[in-house]
Amino acid sequence: MFYKRILKSNIPESWSEINADQLIKIVLLNECQDINGVDFIECFTGINLKLLIRLDRFINFKLCNLLNFLSEVEPCTHIFFIKKIKGLNLYAPEDKLNGMTFGQFIFCESYYNEWVREPDNESLIRFVGALYLGKKETFSAEGIEKRSLLLNKCSRIKLKAIALNYSMVIRWMQLRYPMVFTEGKKQGDEELSKKMISSVWVKLFESIVGDDLIHRDSYAQLPIHAVLKFMTRKYIEGLKVD
Repeated sequence: MFYKRILKSNIPESWSEINADQLIKIVLLNECQDINGVDFIECFTGINLKLLIRLDRFINFKLCNLLNFLSEVEPCTHIFFIKKIKGLNLYAPEDKLNGMTFGQFIFCESYYNEWVREPDNESLIRFVGALYLGKKETFSAEGIEKRSLLLNKCSRIKLKAIALNYSMVIRWMQLRYPMVFTEGKKQGDEELSKKMISSVWVKLFESIVGDDLIHRDSYAQLPIHAVLKFMTRKYIEGLKVD
């Protein structure tokens, strides 16, 4: 047509810059469901699908190369992309797990690792039921069952996207508190290590509570970061003594 068209678009450069729709697209791709490369590029670039189809394949290939960060072996972020599960009024934890209690963290880790060991819908739903709470709701173990009933209406793809997101946040936590998170990795066998993770957190909780059983519930309400900082300090003090 004797003229040039210039299209400006924002493309994420790291996992922390993607949005909820893009996360779900990634899960769909991993599930080998009906999604093609052009649909994928449209979701991540915002370029109209009709235009992408008309572009040369090499150009689409170059656009895909801009998303190389998606191939990272251990993706890491402190952000939850699906902030709210629409229709259920359930909300993700704050970024960096701020506001999450140690008790809620133990339940999330337990159900998540149970799902990793034996992927089934029930453990996945319970995991999300432990992670996502109602607006201004205080976590309690009894509430997991109630939220799990609501989550039966949620698509499995969205639940798996939340689980993927959680794994990235935990990776961020591992980098922030390496001394605490190495406890579950001391076992030589990888599968055994996964089975040990939930029990490790229970043991940590019991070591903090000690004989003060009267205030056991109060310890469970401690912020997760306060507990991890305390445990890190204890490990450092133990190294100095040795």
